Amino acid sequence: MLSIWRSLFDPAMPSDNDDTDDHPSIPEGMTRVHIFAGNFDTEEALLAYCFDSPDDDTPEPINVDLPGAFVDTTYVATGYANAVPVVLAEFFSPAEQERLRRRIGARNSIVVMSEYAFGGFPYELDDTPKLEYLGAQLVPLPQ
Repeated sequence: MLSIWRSLFDPAMPSDNDDTDDHPSIPEGMTRVHIFAGNFDTEEALLAYCFDSPDDDTPEPINVDLPGAFVDTTYVATGYANAVPVVLAEFFSPAEQERLRRRIGARNSIVVMSEYAFGGFPYELDDTPKLEYLGAQLVPLPQ
């Protein structure tokens, strides 16, 4: 099984450590991930929302619903139902997993985006019609 980390972080991609008011620099050995939670009828619906373009001229629904950012979905991980704890465990300490589980509540899906998803461009994230933005967290890079 490929690690979720491998799909989210490309070590060949230069890191963007420029300070901005909204996105302070990332300390050495860390990266920032953004967490969303929502409800989807099926895992296929979650995957379609995040990864499927309706046609060649239209971006993925998640990109349409996040007008303040262009999201390269190569750097997005999803978890549906029983996979939510698995995805949380890939990124967060046990204490942080518990805190996030309380915030996720009864919702059945999560989306985790690495900072690399924005390609070094400015971005602004918020809730979408299908997902609540739970915020950003710094996490250690995988060893």
